[in-house]
Amino acid sequence: MRWIGKQTYHWFAWIILAGFAAIPIVQAEVKEIDGYQGETLQVELVWEDPVDLDLFLTDPTGETIYFANRVSKSGNRMGTESGCKDIEKKKSSYRETAVIQKAKAGRYRVSVDFIKDCGNTSLEAKFGVILKNEEGIVIGKAQSMVQYRLLNPVGWEFKVK
Repeated sequence: MRWIGKQTYHWFAWIILAGFAAIPIVQAEVKEIDGYQGETLQVELVWEDPVDLDLFLTDPTGETIYFANRVSKSGNRMGTESGCKDIEKKKSSYRETAVIQKAKAGRYRVSVDFIKDCGNTSLEAKFGVILKNEEGIVIGKAQSMVQYRLLNPVGWEFKVK
């Protein structure tokens, strides 16, 4: 049974592609991190809007840690998490963290998801990503924004050498 004509299908496909073209995907420069292979690093997601953002960290092996996969096979793990319960406590800023144990050489990808509005009407939120070494010194950072219920596949990338 054929429910859609070929011409209608092509128009539908163009509409979908046009919609995806409007999605703000961040393509920040990949930050080269020299001298930290084998070290412990911390990734922080920080924001001020009263919404629930979630941090995803993909390591060079392709495994991603996030709220539902808190520890990777290589030992990377989620740390601090913030959510709507923190919004209810009237905090002024929020953060989530991930810890990279014995950083492997290769590319790491930080993704951000605006998962819940926590009762607010915000449809987008600004965020920052901060990479710190074991002593807490900032060795890289980036900032961007994410839209409600639209995973930002690349919030920032860095490469450990």
